[in-house]
Amino acid sequence: MIHYQVGGSLTTQSPSYITRQADADLYHALQQGEFCYVFNARQMGKSSLLVRTKHRLEAEGYRCTVIDITNIGSENITPEQWYKGLISDLWRGFKLFRAVKLNAWKTEEAEFSLLQQLSHFIEVVLREFPKQKLVIFIDEIDSILGLPFTVDDFFALIRYCYNQRSLNPDYERLTFALFGVATPSDLIRDLRRTPFNIGKPINLSGFTFAEARSLTTGLTLQQGNPDAILQAILFWTNGQPFLTQKLCQLVLDVERTTPNLTIPPGNEAFWIESLVRDRLIKNWESQDEPEHLRTIRNRILNNPETAGRLLGIYQQVLQTFIALEENVDDLSEQAPIKTDDSPEQTELILSGLVIKNGGYLQVKNCIYSEVFNLAWVEQQLNNLRPYSQLLTAWVASGQQDESRLLRGNALQDAQEWALGKQLSDLDYQYLAASVESNNQAVQQALEAQRTQAVEARLVQEQKARNQQRRLLGVISGALVLSAVLGVLTFSQYRQAKQNEQLARRREVEALISASKGNHASHQRLQATVEAIQAYQEVQQLNPPDPDLTAKAMAVLRRVVYTVQEINQITIETNPRELAVQPGGELLAAGGSNGKIYLIQPDGTLVREIEAHAAEIETVIFSPDGQWLASTSKDQTAKIWQLDGTLVRALGEARSPIEQIGFSPDGQYIVVALSGASAQIQMTTLKGTTVARIPGAKLFSFSPDGQLLATTGEEPVIQLWRWPVPATSPTLVREIPLVAQPQQQERRQSRRRGVREFTFSPDGQLLAITGPGLMVELRRIDGTLVSHIPKPMTLSANLAFTPDSQQLATASDSTVVNLWNLDGTLAQTFQGHQATISAIALTPDGKRLISTDSDGSIRFWQWQTPFVQRLGFAENAFPSAMMDAVGTTLFSASTAARNLYIWQRQPSQRFPLMPAITVPEVHRQRIHDVAVQADGQVFATGSRDGTVKLWNLSGEHLATLESGSTVWDVEFSPDGQRVATALGNGKIQLWRKTDNGDFGKTPDEWVGHQADVRAISFSPDGQYLVSGSADKTVKLWQLSDNTRLQTLVGHQAGVYAVAFSPDGQHIASGSSDRTLRLWTTDGQLQQTILAHQGNVSDVVFSRDGERIFTASRDRTAKIWNRQGQLLYSLPNSELELMDLAVGENEQTLMVTGIGSSVMVWSLPDIFELDELDYACGWVKAYLATLPPEDSASNLCIAP
Repeated sequence: MIHYQVGGSLTTQSPSYITRQADADLYHALQQGEFCYVFNARQMGKSSLLVRTKHRLEAEGYRCTVIDITNIGSENITPEQWYKGLISDLWRGFKLFRAVKLNAWKTEEAEFSLLQQLSHFIEVVLREFPKQKLVIFIDEIDSILGLPFTVDDFFALIRYCYNQRSLNPDYERLTFALFGVATPSDLIRDLRRTPFNIGKPINLSGFTFAEARSLTTGLTLQQGNPDAILQAILFWTNGQPFLTQKLCQLVLDVERTTPNLTIPPGNEAFWIESLVRDRLIKNWESQDEPEHLRTIRNRILNNPETAGRLLGIYQQVLQTFIALEENVDDLSEQAPIKTDDSPEQTELILSGLVIKNGGYLQVKNCIYSEVFNLAWVEQQLNNLRPYSQLLTAWVASGQQDESRLLRGNALQDAQEWALGKQLSDLDYQYLAASVESNNQAVQQALEAQRTQAVEARLVQEQKARNQQRRLLGVISGALVLSAVLGVLTFSQYRQAKQNEQLARRREVEALISASKGNHASHQRLQATVEAIQAYQEVQQLNPPDPDLTAKAMAVLRRVVYTVQEINQITIETNPRELAVQPGGELLAAGGSNGKIYLIQPDGTLVREIEAHAAEIETVIFSPDGQWLASTSKDQTAKIWQLDGTLVRALGEARSPIEQIGFSPDGQYIVVALSGASAQIQMTTLKGTTVARIPGAKLFSFSPDGQLLATTGEEPVIQLWRWPVPATSPTLVREIPLVAQPQQQERRQSRRRGVREFTFSPDGQLLAITGPGLMVELRRIDGTLVSHIPKPMTLSANLAFTPDSQQLATASDSTVVNLWNLDGTLAQTFQGHQATISAIALTPDGKRLISTDSDGSIRFWQWQTPFVQRLGFAENAFPSAMMDAVGTTLFSASTAARNLYIWQRQPSQRFPLMPAITVPEVHRQRIHDVAVQADGQVFATGSRDGTVKLWNLSGEHLATLESGSTVWDVEFSPDGQRVATALGNGKIQLWRKTDNGDFGKTPDEWVGHQADVRAISFSPDGQYLVSGSADKTVKLWQLSDNTRLQTLVGHQAGVYAVAFSPDGQHIASGSSDRTLRLWTTDGQLQQTILAHQGNVSDVVFSRDGERIFTASRDRTAKIWNRQGQLLYSLPNSELELMDLAVGENEQTLMVTGIGSSVMVWSLPDIFELDELDYACGWVKAYLATLPPEDSASNLCIAP
């Protein structure tokens, strides 16, 4: 009889082994010599897959070995022991006992680094098996994450073996397969290094019924259908291997202990459910043997800093899962969570609790949803929260009971607890509501204290006067009594003032915390209001509190630099459609209640028009802006004057009305009908039908009025000459959509054709939403320009910017994305808390307007005077440089190895996309870009060991062969020399020859014990400073190539160095998070804990009075020479790597790991009155608040 194995690796001959698609995928990939990785949650059958694949390959003559990382150990182990453990495992695994005397070999290799020894041993293995293909399986790879030291070099060596295939054919016989609970990004921790970006991922999913059917062999009962039993098991496990094997074994156990067990036909599902509930779910912690469910629980809860966020996401996923199981019609309160590959979602997936399904997160199986149910989630959140009972009561009241909110010390304690943690959205909402309530309470308390103090003083004065009248004859007694009463009154007054100041400080701290929380959750308009309140309140403190003032200014600057939302209003219904008047004076919103709302740009509601009896589907202004047209689900179309007067009702249509519009000249009304009589009807303003196009049900006019585009049931756009004659319309062209990736469309209509399309304002492009909600950009000749990589939401529309250079879409349920025409993401607008239903842009292109299903209408302004974002198509962008005057920007991508050049006129912005793109300029990753002082030549340094020189046109001028990874490259001030920092610990200096080139043989300096990561010339060109991963900074004299100083003090690698303009000081930045200032004679002047992450670049201002730093903590900072922080510039999208400052300090360029370059305008920052700017920004929003709201009087001068 079959034996089901619960836990552990199955043997090669185990009858309960289930062959899945992953078996074929891994086997064939390794046969093709591909590097593979199988990364998944625990107990998904990874090790069993490894054993089976190894056996199959060995049967075909492959030499295979397995390295189990847990066998080497991770505690109390040194790097030497770890690497030697790997070598020993390879020696034993490939059975090299006779061929290699290991101890002797280790002695011979002792002079080499540990990594080199491992590399050399791999070469030994290749030599010993010259004809065979070799596969090294590495299991439990996630154990590496717990090592007390980094092993980035180990994975870099695996990538080296892959890259060697192009140089050494022997390496084509070697491949690796990695297994574990990890992601490729986990493997190399130092993000300055090339990520682990090789290999083929092998998807390991749960068992399907067809795959698992062999398990029915052991499910043969006296009565009971084995197939039905297995299907019932898979219903509960969703094919999770451990649970499936365990349930099968439980069925056998019950059969053995229950004589004559019978299951009546049709009751298999009920019987399995009873078994699951009794043996797995009930008292699950005591029955969880071998451990499985506890492993998942521990992974979710083991990090208190992230547990709250993980539980919050899982709670939303579980609510959606339950709603779908219960066939809930309205999912608006349980909107599915789209996958975004964020660290939190990745951790949830690796825990095994959830999976990706059709672009959404889903609970993996019903057992998990029953064990880790909503009550369990709430209990765990309560265990984490210090305010759980109050939060529960607040939620139970519909978030209305303010007595359940936190105040005073309790609020301060909760904010301190929340600091640094990633909480659920509900926690942030509760804390924000508590802050607002506390602010009101504090204000009331302040007023009460003031009143009480005045009343106490009046009472005492009255008593004094009475006593004086009674004791008028006793002068001395009256004087004594008056003095006592005066002291008493003053003491009460002073205590009241102290209490008032303490309350003000706590109010400021609460406002600062609330602003940070709202900023993090993208409620940045509210965050701006709270930052203003905090800064205004802190100014009232007496005596002043410098630390609190600095904190208040920091949050104020953060919101000022990053806020995009300029106003928001809420109406009583879900606004389904938006239209902006051609002149931009009015916004029309069509609601689900049949009303049209006319709104001014400042958010003032002008008028409500009772337009239809059902939800409005279309609203549009006439070209002259004097009329409105609307359609509704009541199957009527109407024309309106702006005062609400009905001009014309088109009457009830026999077919549903999909769309209404005006011709560009305003002389015709066009209506699209769907259903059996689908057609486009064109009528005069008086209602006379002049033409029809049958079969079409959506349309759009070209801006010049020459073309009418239509579409019907099929995914094809048809272009017609306008005006369309009554007979024989002229078809100019048909544009078929390409086959789009299939999307799992939950609760979506089955429309096969185009969902929406629109012309660009210049008439040259069409943006088209296809059947799979994917957006295509096409020229009007049908040529495909690009795809937008994210699918649209069901209801939101497309909108081009007025310059036709970008496209806005609602590509996520609560996010508006702005795309460049090449399909790269330019900007995101986040803040909606419900599904976005419509978007529109103002004619001047300065504002974007969006609505959601909660009735919120938000106004966004994407350009600020402070920073410009330049986008491109790459996903990693570590290096960029600017010429001295700041008019040309040179940048280089990593993976694609492309070169980009932006150019602009002085005092103007850079164009959004580069003027010049040179593809694949190096064989491997580009690490650095440098610019010659005159701005006419720039250089790129690469991992491929070369430096290449370029002119402003992107033409290649020369190549310098360094022979090792180039981490940094610098021109001397006179342009006559080029210095390179190399991965072999050397520095090379290339000197320009008489014929103008840099020769073939550079000077070389040796002194560092590890990679040289940064170099910089002194202003006079006589000295060079270098920083290394060996934690030191060294100073070199160029005239005789001698080392003058070694500066020691950093606790980690040095990644940035710079000379001051006077040449007397050196700044260095390190991954120990510090900025250090030195004199050139080696004296440490100052150590500044500058950032919360690696300090990746440092630059002096031209006058030497300011120092600019960039960091992986996503901030650029500006310091004075005394080490005081002047400005902190947030760059939430980038882990910063490089920065550059224009000659006159007009521009600061920063870039990093992401897909953009941020260009800051320094004069606008230095000259900014932050409070005045913030008040101007929120002015329109404050005007929409009710008078009783304390914030409505914000920014009003006393």
